[in-house]
Amino acid sequence: MKELAEKVLYCVQMMRLIGWLTNLINDDYQKIVLARHILVYVDAFLKLAPVLKNQIKATGVEVNTVHELLNCLRKDYESFYAKIRDNTPDSF
Repeated sequence: MKELAEKVLYCVQMMRLIGWLTNLINDDYQKIVLARHILVYVDAFLKLAPVLKNQIKATGVEVNTVHELLNCLRKDYESFYAKIRDNTPDSF
């Protein structure tokens, strides 16, 4: 479970780093190109986090709130973020 938790943490750290870097850039095109990399980590996060949640739940910890948040993020990702990820920056 430790290795899985480290992978989930890495995804979160990379998303935060990319967000921080995009705030430093003034050019909108460069921001879009850089920010699209967050979606790669969101995708990985959404594959790893539910597995970690289930492992934590197996230890007896209540995870209903986490489950609801992951479902909300997944729905948002699938309906909106995936469309952005699949577009080229020139189409914005």
